[in-house]
Amino acid sequence: MKKIVYLFSIIMIAISCSSDGGEVEKKTSNLEGVWELTGVEVSDTAEGELRAAKLIADILINSGCNLFTFTFNSDGTLETESRLPHIVPSLNPDCPSDVDVESVTWILEGDQLTTTDSNDDVNVITVQLEGNMLTVNGGDIEDTFAGTEAVFTKK
Repeated sequence: MKKIVYLFSIIMIAISCSSDGGEVEKKTSNLEGVWELTGVEVSDTAEGELRAAKLIADILINSGCNLFTFTFNSDGTLETESRLPHIVPSLNPDCPSDVDVESVTWILEGDQLTTTDSNDDVNVITVQLEGNMLTVNGGDIEDTFAGTEAVFTKK
């Protein structure tokens, strides 16, 4: 369970941090808008903890809990809102009321999403953008999350 919460936390951190002092040119794309986490996918070979965490995420998402949101703005800013670090694992989890908010800048070139935080730390991850669906491969974030994907839907 902790691994899936950690996966989402890593996604949030990965979208906002890495190191590179270079300046990033802003570019607009179909990524602009509000994206809400609508699913967590795990492969048949995923560990039991990841499967259990997926079940908890599914329960919360299906109950209307907005666990994680990206807002990609046309001015190249990205706002993230996450309840993930505040999930208390249980068989009947409650939607956390606490929300972590972070702002970074972004640019999308092909399938490479580059973000830069206020400390000029740069991170690049591979994303799949198909229509109103955005998918982030867990294995691209952390090897231990291989076989998982976070699925976001544009609102």
